[in-house]
Amino acid sequence: MNQHLSLRSGNPALSASTFTGFGSMEQAESMTIQGTVNKTALSLLIVMVSASYTWGMPIVDGRFGGLIALGAIGGLITALVTIFKKQWAMYTVPAYAVLQGLMLGGVSRFFEASYHGIVNQAVFLTFGTLGALLLAYKSGLIKPTENFKLGIFAATGGIAMLYLISFVMSFFGSGIGFIHSNSTFGILFSFGVVIIAALNLVLDFDFIEEGSEIGAPKYMEWYATFGLLVTLIWLYLEILRLLAKLQSRRNREKILEELSGGQKQSTNSHYVNGRWENSYINSHLTPSVSGLLNLAASLSGKEHRENFMIPSQFLGYATNEYWFNIAGPGESTGRHNHKDEAVISGVFYLKVPEGSGDLRFHLGDEGEVTVPAKEGRMVLFPSALDHSVGVNSSGEERISLAFNCYSSELPQYDEQDESYGVHKYFS
Repeated sequence: MNQHLSLRSGNPALSASTFTGFGSMEQAESMTIQGTVNKTALSLLIVMVSASYTWGMPIVDGRFGGLIALGAIGGLITALVTIFKKQWAMYTVPAYAVLQGLMLGGVSRFFEASYHGIVNQAVFLTFGTLGALLLAYKSGLIKPTENFKLGIFAATGGIAMLYLISFVMSFFGSGIGFIHSNSTFGILFSFGVVIIAALNLVLDFDFIEEGSEIGAPKYMEWYATFGLLVTLIWLYLEILRLLAKLQSRRNREKILEELSGGQKQSTNSHYVNGRWENSYINSHLTPSVSGLLNLAASLSGKEHRENFMIPSQFLGYATNEYWFNIAGPGESTGRHNHKDEAVISGVFYLKVPEGSGDLRFHLGDEGEVTVPAKEGRMVLFPSALDHSVGVNSSGEERISLAFNCYSSELPQYDEQDESYGVHKYFS
């Protein structure tokens, strides 16, 4: 007798009607658990082979962003075709695996460039979670009761709606901040999403077992494989996001700690409105800055499709093209732009008390654009663009890290070269 309570799942590939309408079939023609396992293993292999292509590609390669977009959009289209034409699954699922592999390889490459070792951790945790939940399901430790299924279904739908709203808001220059924030709430949100994504695996196992029991057609093995791939890819991306938030927060706290220890040895520049705006500290005193600089250079290079770098002592330069901006209560940064030789400039917010001033871009006749300052946020902009920072109305310091990005062909400038070094402004 069928012991499964319902066919409800948070996975859109495995809906309540997934296995309805199938009569009893001969064993050779029907879906089996072993057949689904084999096809899942093959599909995961396809994903990994496809991902290795974009993973090994330089981020500045002109094809890099295009292949990620192709994988994401093509994967979505293929997924929709698979959902509405289950009979085609034996053809569409391998195609889906190839396309999603291209997307995952590129996304993983980008995260790895920002946080070394994060991809290996995410892969291990994804497959570890898969194995642990499969064991818990088979042992009966986790039982997908009706209430369990209803809860996971509702939570998954709520997350999807939240992501959709944030996506739509992004077209209007807004969004739901905690989705991407490394704040305590943002990290707790990502942790919750990872749990919901993982529990969807239990529902997937239940549906696969259901299909095998009722003798669903053989092609449903491919369709069930598709459902598992959807959940595993979602789980991997959410784990990657969570690990990135955790590492970003640790890095920010470490940089602040290093800054505090090295501030007495800083050199200042740009005396404006009664204060030195920029503080330069030797790179060996702030080693944790290196990862942020690599990330900024990678992002700039991806945008312009060429190699970029941020000159620093890490790379053998005499001076650094990054600096700390520490604004006390009542202080602000006046309107200015950065050097003509630089192409992209940017800022990363390390400490931002409430009301401590936002970044404003001055667009001439087009007015101004304000970008809210948030801890953990990086903002990149053309170096020639005029900008300023509002008054710090809080009772604490606002601390940020700013930098200039150059072409990697930038020659090794002499320390006394006035066109490059900022030493002429130094205190």
